[in-house]
Amino acid sequence: MNKKIVFILSVLLLNVAIFSAAGVVHNNERAEHCLPPIDLNISQASASDDTWPMYRYDAGNTGCSPNTAPFTNHVSWKQQIGSNIYQSTPIVYGEKVYICTNWALDDFDKGENAARAPSRIEALHTFLNNQNTASSGLYCLDAYTGEQLWYQYLVAPSNPAIVNGNVYVTDLDTSSYYSSLYCLDAETGALIWQKPLGVLVLSSTIYANDKIYLGCLDINTYYSSVRCYDLTGAFVWSYLLPANEMIWFSAPAVCGEYICFITSGMYYYFTGNIYCLNALTGQYRWKHPIFSFGMYMYKTQSPVCREGKVFCIDFDFYTYYGTLRCYDLASGGLSWNYPLGMAISMATPAVSEDSVFITASDLYSYDSYLYRVHINNGTLQWKSLLFSASSFFVGSPICCANKVIISPGSFYGYSNELLCCDVETGILDWTYQLDEASLGEASIGDEYVYMVDYTGKVYAFHDVLKIQAVFGGLFGVNALIKNTGDVSLTNITWRIYVTGGALEMIHRETTGSIAELQAGGGKIVRLIPLIGIGKLHISVSVSMPDMNIIKATKEAVILGTIVLVTKPFNWV
Repeated sequence: MNKKIVFILSVLLLNVAIFSAAGVVHNNERAEHCLPPIDLNISQASASDDTWPMYRYDAGNTGCSPNTAPFTNHVSWKQQIGSNIYQSTPIVYGEKVYICTNWALDDFDKGENAARAPSRIEALHTFLNNQNTASSGLYCLDAYTGEQLWYQYLVAPSNPAIVNGNVYVTDLDTSSYYSSLYCLDAETGALIWQKPLGVLVLSSTIYANDKIYLGCLDINTYYSSVRCYDLTGAFVWSYLLPANEMIWFSAPAVCGEYICFITSGMYYYFTGNIYCLNALTGQYRWKHPIFSFGMYMYKTQSPVCREGKVFCIDFDFYTYYGTLRCYDLASGGLSWNYPLGMAISMATPAVSEDSVFITASDLYSYDSYLYRVHINNGTLQWKSLLFSASSFFVGSPICCANKVIISPGSFYGYSNELLCCDVETGILDWTYQLDEASLGEASIGDEYVYMVDYTGKVYAFHDVLKIQAVFGGLFGVNALIKNTGDVSLTNITWRIYVTGGALEMIHRETTGSIAELQAGGGKIVRLIPLIGIGKLHISVSVSMPDMNIIKATKEAVILGTIVLVTKPFNWV
């Protein structure tokens, strides 16, 4: 047989074999192929129960989730509940979102300088007298639709922790001004048990080591304490603070056998300490003085624990210099400092496996920045200007696999701007103006971001336009673009860009548009033909009017006319 014919037949057989294994579309299909509706229940059913089960995701207050956040500011749903929402964080558990209305702050003077700010005692009494809202409490919403599932009346519930299907939350008894610890059924809101605590609890509820940890205050003696209870509500231990120190709203951070918390002076502003105790026994380990910049009463930072370290912000009120500090949990020794310069931060850091994220505002320029600092040595990885910050101070960051979400600030004028930055570069990806100002902080679900505003609105951000898959095949590269929402999308533009091959000879690009993509539907777009040999880098992007670009990348190999994907799907 002619050698040329044998060679051609061999190539064709190789193409068919690899093409069939790849499972791509037949080559007589059009470049844009309409697909049947997509079943969204698959992704919903796979959601982890403990998606964001407490105040800042975990007991260490890291504010860092392994999930991904949306690439756009598309509002999947917005729900108005029956009460104002104050410094609340949406808690995500299973397929539900739990919203505590938290401590009412109506007519509460946050004070814009120390001279005008009331004393802690004056603020406390004003604050306690405000807790009389008829519709306050704990609201449970469907995480994917916003539908209200149940409501439990509570006077002033702090952020809860959800453990093994139970909601642990503290609430105020207005007859005694003491708090009770409640255990509710997460599915129905039914009361399981209630335990009076004999102290006032202002902090969020933190769960670790099969225990509940709370920051407390005795309003008769004005002595503060950290207390530990087991999951039946039984008292385990208490650590009493010295006179004139209080924890206020700062949440304890627990990491293994260590618990850390931040105090502030009851009569003197800007003074405080960071403490470390044994989390199992309450035994004192160490403390360091820090400036606890709490002149706004209700907004105090919390420490963050991770990988044997604890992180906090310090601010020298005499020099106006801010510092991010890292201490060794075991010894209390200073591991490193990162100087913020003449900048102030009232935020709680977000801490991932290798980085610390923090926001701060420059006291000269009034510009606000997002910083990424290495967790081991405090070296700056990047510093990104937040161009769209709508007030002098921005709020605390949280992070996930692909994004950093920054809650609105609430100092020197409230803000209603939610920010999203790329986790690798710090580049601002999107912003969203909430309908009203917010005192709360965001949380991250599985491809969702949840946020609240002051007037009682709950927001869920979720991408409906997605690059669902990027795959190779015969003659080129394919991308599946899906509309996972419940309404049609229009004026979609897309781009596929491929580089690589032997001697980097391949540089191919194709673009196109989709006039309409029906709800639940999808289309395959293609770049063809591709011929060559060697490694390829594939970049796919898609966008709509008034929406930032969604991008995805893959690495591949081309063998003649066959493209084989070699690396898992990556978002960028």
